[in-house]
Amino acid sequence: MKRYYLVWGITIFVFSMLRGVAYSSEEPVFYLKFDQNCIAVVEGDKEIKPIDTQGQFYYTKGVKGKALVVDPSMEVKIPITNFPVEEGSFAVWLKPIDWAANDGKYHELIYWRFPDNTCVGLTKHARPGLGLAWHRDEVPGTWKQLARLPGGKMGGWQPGTWHYVVGTWRLEKGYKDAKGEPVGVTRMTLWVDGEVADSRPGVFQFPSNDLTLEIGGVGSPGKTAMDEYQIFSKVLTRKEIMERYVSIMKKIYE
Repeated sequence: MKRYYLVWGITIFVFSMLRGVAYSSEEPVFYLKFDQNCIAVVEGDKEIKPIDTQGQFYYTKGVKGKALVVDPSMEVKIPITNFPVEEGSFAVWLKPIDWAANDGKYHELIYWRFPDNTCVGLTKHARPGLGLAWHRDEVPGTWKQLARLPGGKMGGWQPGTWHYVVGTWRLEKGYKDAKGEPVGVTRMTLWVDGEVADSRPGVFQFPSNDLTLEIGGVGSPGKTAMDEYQIFSKVLTRKEIMERYVSIMKKIYE
C-alpha cells in the first residue's frame, strides 16, 4: 500500500506543477454526496429521495464529508429522470473496506435499471477486473461487456485505498447492420484513477432518460465506501478528469 501511495503522490505532484488544479465549471445533472443520507441533488437544487431502502445504513469518512458503506445487508434505489442518453459521464469514488481485487468475488458496485429492463452495471469481477456491462434482465445470453479494466491493473485495489472511476459515453452515428439499416452504436470509455482503462464502440444505446440507480444488496459482498457519485450531461475531458482526481487525492495526502 505504501508503494501505491508513493506512485500516486508523484503523479499528483507532477500534474499540479504542470497544470495547476481547478475544477471544471460543468455542474453535474445528478449528484449524490452521501453526507449522512442518500438524497440526490438534481440540476443544482432539486432534491430526489430514494424510492426504496432496505436494511441499516452506515457512513464513514469520505473524500469529501461522509461516504456510504455499501454491503449486502443494505440496498437503496433512487430514481433518475434526466439521464443524458446521447452523451454523458458518471464519476464516483470507491474504497474497498474489507476486500481486495484478488478476493475471487463479484462486487456489483453500481447498477442502472431502465424501464424496459435494460440494465447497465459497474462490477468488480472475480477474475479480477473492473468492467462496465449491459444485459436485458431475465433474458439469457444478452450480457455484453462495454469497457473493462484488466485484472492486472487492479493491484492497487486493497482495503483502505480510494479510487476514482469515470465512465463516459457518446452515441456515434453512421453505423449500419448487415441489412444496411441504421443501428445505435455507443462508445463507452472507462477511466480509473485518471487513466483510460478501455474504450470501445458497441451496438448499444441507452433506451431512456428514466432509470433507477441501485446500490447494495446481495450482489455486493464485503464492504465498499462510495462517495461523490455524479452524472454529467457531457463527456468529461482527460484534463477535467485528471483535475478532479488530483484535487481530491491532494486532500487525502494532506
